Amino acid sequence: VNGAGVVVGRSEQPQGSTYVDHAFVWSRGKMRDLNSLISRESGWLLDSAYAINDSGQIAGEGTIAGQTHAFLLTPQ
Repeated sequence: VNGAGVVVGRSEQPQGSTYVDHAFVWSRGKMRDLNSLISRESGWLLDSAYAINDSGQIAGEGTIAGQTHAFLLTPQ
């Protein structure tokens, strides 16, 4: 949670008969999947968001090319 009350985290999304983790941001009563904020062509699946600062930068974990990596998502 940052100073503006924006929350980030992880949610489970149904995919067939199983679930997949997706990172989210919650602000002003609305929850948004962080994957909807990046290009589909990026190859990333943002799994979890762990922190957000007062500038809106989000740190988390995602998968690209079958490997897990940290990410820093900076709003524009």
